[in-house]
Amino acid sequence: MRGDVIVTGGAGLVGHAVRQRLEREGMSCMAVDLVPAEVEGRPVLGCDLVDMPRLRELTAGRAIAAIVHCGAMSGPNVGRNSPLQQVSVNIVGTANMLELGRELGVSRFVYASSVSAYGDCQGENLDEQTPLRPTNVYGATKAASEMLVMAYAADFRIRAVSLRLSMVYGPRRETACCLREMLLSGLTGAPMRLQWGHDLRRQPIHIDDAAAAVVAALKAPGFRQGAYNITGGVAVTFGEAAGIVRDLLPRADIRLGTGMVEGDNIQGSHSIAAAARDLGYRPQVELRRGLAGYADWLRDKSRPTQDGAAA
Repeated sequence: MRGDVIVTGGAGLVGHAVRQRLEREGMSCMAVDLVPAEVEGRPVLGCDLVDMPRLRELTAGRAIAAIVHCGAMSGPNVGRNSPLQQVSVNIVGTANMLELGRELGVSRFVYASSVSAYGDCQGENLDEQTPLRPTNVYGATKAASEMLVMAYAADFRIRAVSLRLSMVYGPRRETACCLREMLLSGLTGAPMRLQWGHDLRRQPIHIDDAAAAVVAALKAPGFRQGAYNITGGVAVTFGEAAGIVRDLLPRADIRLGTGMVEGDNIQGSHSIAAAARDLGYRPQVELRRGLAGYADWLRDKSRPTQDGAAA
């Protein structure tokens, strides 16, 4: 792949992990996020994805080979009280990146979608033919963006694909995350109390596996379908995850109620057979090992540095 790979959301959890993996493999990346930053010594350019002139300015004169679009208001509870902003950032931002890709003639476009696009869906090994019936604005923005990705692929012959990621966890996740709060309880002994979640099922995916799936999609010779489920493989309830955390960190003081938080989805398990077949994707980080590594990262981060601040 000749030229730069644009990675939007480059300061975020998935975007930064994708950039790291690509650069380790010798590829050149241009990371973009809303605010300019330096993440682990690597520059991230500032750009609002709804600002098309700025996107064109950043890419002028550069050879762009591919786009990985991870930038978004991420998660059903992020921006829940600002639905119009979610629509603008997530849908218009995706449209702008697709149009930029068309103008630049990129060879590949990978969109980080979400299983939230399905809405409520119960059952086992649900494949990508499961209807998209989102029940919150976030899920609707993901479903709508997937439609744009498919339309650009059909109209302009861009090799584009959407990856429906499940709940991503692991080092550098600092936004609201039930697994993170459980681990913090185990590390500090502080009580964690939720009115919901004990019987809520998810298929957590470690950040390393999520990034590996994105890179696999960039390298795949082609796609037999427009979207792929990308999960950690195994479905667990938060109650079961809490049991793993207690085994790892006996100080954990976790109590969960039943039911779900407002605005979230009831989910079954999503099949990753198509991703294994077409992308060669197979999750490598089992949940217990992933949680242990995440706990180590949280512990190291909380240790004071020489100037007295947390790392």
